[in-house]
Amino acid sequence: MSEQIRVTTGQHTGQYASRRPRRHFRIGFAAGTCFGLALACLAQVIPAEAAKRSLDRQTFDRALTSVLDRHVDPTDEHRVLTTALKAAVANLDRHSSYVTRAERQATKTKGTTGFSGMFVHFDRPRPQVAATVEVAAIYPNTPAARAGLRPGDHILEINGQSTAYLSTHSDVERALAGRPGSVIRVVAQRPGQAANQVTFALAGADRATVTGKLHSEGPRTLGVITIHAFRPGTGEQFRSQLAALERKAGGHLDGVLLDLRNNPGGEVSEAVIVADTFLSKGLIVRTRGRHGRILREERARLDGTDSRTPVVILQNRFSASASELLAAALQDHKRARVVGERSFGKGTIQQVEGLPDGSLLTLTVARYYSPKDRRIDGRGVDPDVAVATAEAPGATDPWLVAGLKTLAKTP
Repeated sequence: MSEQIRVTTGQHTGQYASRRPRRHFRIGFAAGTCFGLALACLAQVIPAEAAKRSLDRQTFDRALTSVLDRHVDPTDEHRVLTTALKAAVANLDRHSSYVTRAERQATKTKGTTGFSGMFVHFDRPRPQVAATVEVAAIYPNTPAARAGLRPGDHILEINGQSTAYLSTHSDVERALAGRPGSVIRVVAQRPGQAANQVTFALAGADRATVTGKLHSEGPRTLGVITIHAFRPGTGEQFRSQLAALERKAGGHLDGVLLDLRNNPGGEVSEAVIVADTFLSKGLIVRTRGRHGRILREERARLDGTDSRTPVVILQNRFSASASELLAAALQDHKRARVVGERSFGKGTIQQVEGLPDGSLLTLTVARYYSPKDRRIDGRGVDPDVAVATAEAPGATDPWLVAGLKTLAKTP
């Protein structure tokens, strides 16, 4: 102990002391003094330690130094630091991660241009609990779709590796990555069914993210536009698809249904373009950082605005990120009604920082808020018209039926 403690003792008096031989008194005095010193040390150290209720950087550095310098077996500093940083970052939130230089190089060698058509949600509620990987979206006519995977399936293994032991969403992405032609083997389990292995080969990335069709509801002609994800160019694809449906309908649509079910999100700027199509003015989305400080605001512009055509948004629990921001923006401005169930609740911004050793830190640095300052992250967007999940299976699509009926009734 580096701290020096001074102890002052008083005289021992009374009949008990006078009856004892002098040498016994000295021995007893010495023992009592040592015990008193120990108590005095505890009396001063314990309050000092108790006052420091939480671990600080100085204490952490001290403990880390002891681990590296004094453990009975020589320790690998790189391994200890990597393990500590990975665990610390992974426990912040589900979207922050730390990737080592070796992991980055392995991913680069493996390739990342292959496309499965599958998007997943990763969740680990607590550090000691097994992770779950759930399929959130499947692009139509993609390898994952042709292999029979669909939203709601749980991925138990990827190429022989259990997903229960993965730490972050980026671990899942790296496991599913590869070049076109790379074979991916996953063990998937559908709720209520036995697990089975599914194999597919990655394909080249499909840039088409928007599909559309016309629907007649009585005398009204409605446009149904599905946005599968918000990737670069999605906003312009949406506007082109909308214009094409208007031409097919004779120049005018009586309503637009935006199907955002199973949309995992993506580029927020693309969702802003879609929202701006139906808003002539006002806030679309706000970004807040630490302590709620406003970092950025995106506002609507008048150019090319359609402020009259009724709009309904269809969403489910797999609708996430940019799709939620779009729904919240149009809902807040009373420009659209939302039909379905509460969305996923992912509304954060990640900053990617390359570190000097070649590793990569992905850190959540801000959250998105709706025009009415509703927080999306962890809460999602509640529908105006709820559709029970149990109604979804069947020959018809009750979600779509509910959306179209709501749209038909919108003046």
